[in-house]
Amino acid sequence: MIERLCALRNEGQTWAVICGLEDTPAYTTICLWRRTKPEFAAALRAADAGAADLRADEALEFARSAAQGAMGDRLRHTAFMQRAALDAPERWAGGKASGASAAAAVAAAAKSPRMEIVFRVRRFEKVVNDEGRTVLREIFPEGEE
Repeated sequence: MIERLCALRNEGQTWAVICGLEDTPAYTTICLWRRTKPEFAAALRAADAGAADLRADEALEFARSAAQGAMGDRLRHTAFMQRAALDAPERWAGGKASGASAAAAVAAAAKSPRMEIVFRVRRFEKVVNDEGRTVLREIFPEGEE
């Protein structure tokens, strides 16, 4: 069973597909086996690595066939750099590019800075001002104005 499950994972099948087959265990059983059977967990880690390589190759092929232009160029550049980082992490991953500082600088520049978006709920109430006109007044939280 381990060989069959690992072969299906290596082919890129998802757990939803694998566990939906008639002759395979349920997903909860696989999770239990992962926790209780170290040899099973190790075999699945290796199979998942194979599946990840397959997906990376598929992404690379998709990027190669992308349309020409700025968007296609950006997709190809990103896919090639990510594949390089997967194939040679000691050289291309994490900005530790020995002998490839220009490529590392390009890759670092391509990463967008972290952005934080804060939503604030504002409250208003209708009041009558000194002139007798109805206006809206903002109600601030305690300690703010």
